[in-house]
Amino acid sequence: MSSWQDKAIKALEDSLHPVPQELNTIDWKCALSDKSERLAQHICAFSNTANGGFLAFGVNDDTTFASLSKEEIEEITNKLGNVAKNNLAWSVQLEHAVVDYQGHAILFIRIAEQTNKPIYLRGKDIYEAYIRSAGHTVKMSKEQVHELIAHDSAKQKQVFLCIHCLKIWKFQKKLLSLQRQNLCFDYPVSFRVGARLDRHYSI
Repeated sequence: MSSWQDKAIKALEDSLHPVPQELNTIDWKCALSDKSERLAQHICAFSNTANGGFLAFGVNDDTTFASLSKEEIEEITNKLGNVAKNNLAWSVQLEHAVVDYQGHAILFIRIAEQTNKPIYLRGKDIYEAYIRSAGHTVKMSKEQVHELIAHDSAKQKQVFLCIHCLKIWKFQKKLLSLQRQNLCFDYPVSFRVGARLDRHYSI
């Protein structure tokens, strides 16, 4: 069993005990809704929520379990796959697995947190974005959208800086290797990340 499936079962157990309640990480479903926009909102919400989450098909609102046929499972996965591809501003990849939980077959749909947040509904403006809050899928306020954009931009800058520093480090390491092979340079090359290269080197 993969690590995400273990996390899905843990999320299901946490939602069922000691007091049954849906969490930000999991939403119970007894059947597939015919409302594509609402399905898109759920996928959107988990995509914008830290660490993403799961749709658990086969769990009723009263926490009893519903049986799922092979045909129903195929219909659910195909429908959600199409919604995730066509009903959001850009495509979101889903994963799914049928897992035995206490003798009941539960279809888990994993929606990972996206890096290019906010995810919002296709054909709408950026403020048609959703998030998980208090165990429900809710529309984000404009302030929340702005905060998410700012936070995501800051993370992207940090990643860019790390990549830039790594490239400098690899370049300086290569220069040092050439020096040791007596191919060029007659003085030490700074190994400090981000060190300024003030002289022109040639081979």
